[in-house]
Parts: sequence; structure tokens; C-alpha cells
Amino acid sequence: MRFLAKFRQPKGHAISGQQHPISRPTRFHVGDQVYTLVTLKEPLYDDSGEQVLTRVDHDRRLFILADACRGRHAVLGILTMMLTAWRHQRDEAPYDYRQLSSTAAAVERFLADMQLTDAAVDRLTASPPRERRRWVGRLPTLVAASIGLAAVVIGGVIFFENHRRSGSMPTAVQPVFSEAPLRDLATGLTASAAPFEGSRGASATHPTEPWFAFATPEQQVVRVDARNESKILFTAPAPITWLARSSDARTLLVADNDRHLHMVPWDGPSSDTLSLRVSTIPLAVAPASNGSLVWVGHDSSVSVIDPASRQTTRLLGVEQLVAASNGQAASAVVRKADAGRELQLTVNGQDLPLRVALLPGQSINDLAATVDRDTLALVLSDGLLLVLRRPTDAPPELRELQLPAPLGLGRLAVSPDGRTAMVVTDRLYRVDLDAMRPTAATDLPGGGGPVYDLTWRRDVGEIALARQHQGTTWR
Repeated sequence: MRFLAKFRQPKGHAISGQQHPISRPTRFHVGDQVYTLVTLKEPLYDDSGEQVLTRVDHDRRLFILADACRGRHAVLGILTMMLTAWRHQRDEAPYDYRQLSSTAAAVERFLADMQLTDAAVDRLTASPPRERRRWVGRLPTLVAASIGLAAVVIGGVIFFENHRRSGSMPTAVQPVFSEAPLRDLATGLTASAAPFEGSRGASATHPTEPWFAFATPEQQVVRVDARNESKILFTAPAPITWLARSSDARTLLVADNDRHLHMVPWDGPSSDTLSLRVSTIPLAVAPASNGSLVWVGHDSSVSVIDPASRQTTRLLGVEQLVAASNGQAASAVVRKADAGRELQLTVNGQDLPLRVALLPGQSINDLAATVDRDTLALVLSDGLLLVLRRPTDAPPELRELQLPAPLGLGRLAVSPDGRTAMVVTDRLYRVDLDAMRPTAATDLPGGGGPVYDLTWRRDVGEIALARQHQGTTWR
């Protein structure tokens, strides 16, 4: 059922252009408690950040219905919320998804048999006051019968107390619309900090292990683990200008002031360290999706080097080349154009038929893509989040969300299904990429300095953030 399932995009209303079927909050008696039905102007989200159509707030005795839930689906949602409230009042375990789905199927068949069509439901508000009052008065009866039928399906017994007293109609209250602040992303998580003693600047997180790496003024690359135990991985021949992680989880990319690019194993000092001499002092280095390295020289040039052949190619007319930080075959290029600067995306080595004009000062901070490359997400230097969807049966769709400017570098990580992203700018945000809105956020711990790297280890429920002076892990 749509009202139960976590869904990607709210569907159209039952009756296009008409009012919400329940525009006035209504009170319902469930056992010994009274719940008030309200609708929210904003979409609803569960604790995992997925969009839903109903929610029950037991503490405040509220049945909350998303504004996107219309017509018969709205009534169906109310019925299941009442069922949930009944279970909660009896201190019984909530019904699982399978049970609720079975209930919903039975209730929907009942509503169809009662000929409670969308048009009929809409008369709750669309008709004159007298008829609307009559329909509201009948709603508890329909609810009672529906829940009774649903209880047979799942083996429970439900009694509904009609909330009319002495023949009076339910008390009407003013419509409630919520513009609630973002929930705390760190709720239920424990934060731990790993200080970077003597950090020179750039730092990195490991994609899978609870490790951080940073560079020191002594030209060393140091690894710190979850117990704050440190280990020297590499000593560069010259001051380190940049440090970053490769997407294959095996090496760190280190640039120094003596025109070297180093590929340093995360596991520790090793003869496997590869050092490449390049033509100019590299100020930054990052992996490309084909295994080569991209670096930006002190003269603002962008070059690519193949570690195997050590052949270098300078990219003319290119200001930036950023590969997907999660290792997918996708990249973003900023090129100089007649009208200014343009952003272009590449997937599997093929340029997408899309050009995005950039404003002066805008540059790419990070890019991530799903495994199928159907969703690409970028965060720019001013906090603008761009999301490109590539449906198989429709033209590509580019959407945007403006977040505050980053404290350091904007970083992001995308879930495998492309529906959710973790984005760090001035705060750490969880963003619904379907609705293009943040659903939760948490402040960055004080004193950490600029942000350099972000890792979202979804399989173990961890978020790791590397900054100049410390690494933070939420578990």
C-alpha cells in the first residue's frame, strides 16, 4: 500500500486541484485516550530519513497525516494510525510491516465495498457545512467497522469508542501546520574525537576502517585509529602540500613541495610506496576513475598522470577535473567557455548532454555517484548541492539545493539507492535526494578547523569526518 510503503516521490492527489480531504483536525477516541488528527504542510520522514505518509505521536496524542496523502488513502492512513495507537495503549509490540500491509489490503477492500470513493471523501470539506458535519459524524462508524475487519486479518480484537458525547459533533480546532526545525542527526549516535597532534593541514578518512590520516610539519604522514593510537606511515622528502585518500581504500595520495606525488599504503611503512616526479609543484592531488592521478599545479594547471607509464597529460582549457570520490566511473569537469565557465559530467567515459553555467568563484568540492551511475551528486564551493538523475525512460533531470557555504571543503556521500546523502558544509546534513531537502543535521564539534574529508560507513552505522585538527566519528 502506498501510504505504508516508503516511497520515492509523492504521487498526485486523489482529486487534482481540490482541498485536502481533512483540513480541520478532528479528535478520535481510541480506548481511553483521545488523539487529534492533524495534517502537516511539510513531508514526513521516519528516523532513517525515508519519506512516509503517516506518523503517530503517542506523547502528544497526535495522528499526523502528510499533506500528500489524499482521498481514500487519507482515510486508510487514519485507520492504520488508530490501529497503531491501540497497540501502543495496550503495551503490545507494534505490528510489523507485513502485518500492517495485510491490514491495509483488507481495509482498502472494505472501503471499496462501502463505495467510499475519493469524491465522497473529498466532500468532508468540499460540501456545505451541514453535509460536511454529517460525513464527519459518520467517519467514526466507518473507522470502527474497518478496524474490526482488519483485526480479524491479524488475529487481534479492536474496539473503537465513538467520540461523540450526547449526540454532539466533534470539536473543531484550527488547522495545524508545522515548520519544525531539523531533527538532530546525532540522536542515538555516540561521537568520539581523535586529535591530530601537530597537523599541518589536509587530512583524510579511511573508506572502511576507523582510521584517520594527517600530515605534520615534520613531513610525516600519521595514521590515527579509534583508540587514538598513532602510527607513522611515511616521511616525505619535502614539506607536504596535500593529502587525500584513494577510492580503492588501499593508498593515501600525498603531494610535496619537491614536485613529487606519493602513493602511500594505509597499512604502514612499506616498500610498495610509489613516488612520481611531476613537472610542477602539486598543490592538490586526487584519484581519477581510471586509476590515474589528477593534480593541480601551483600555476593553476590541471594534469593527469598514469602511474604505470608515468606519462603526464596537461588538460588545456580545464580548470577542474574531479572524479567520484566513492570510486564510481563518473567525473565532473569545469571548462572555460565563451560565456564564462561550464560544468560538464562524464559517466563511463562518455560526456553527458548537459552543461551547467557556473557563477564566478564557484568550483566543485566533491562528487559522488551510485553504482549504476543513475544518480550523481555534487557539492560546490558555495554550498550548492546539485543532483542529476538519469532515468531510463526520460531525459536527465538536474535539481539543486542551496546549503550554507562550507567550513573548509564541502563533502558528501550517497546511499546505494541514490535516495539519501550525507553532506557536510557548515554542519553535517542528511539530505533526502527525492524531495531535495535536509531531513536532519548536527553541528560540527568546536575547534576542529576546516573540513577535508567525509566517509559514511552505512553497513556499520558510522560517519567519519576529518578536519584540520581532529577526526570525529559518530557511531
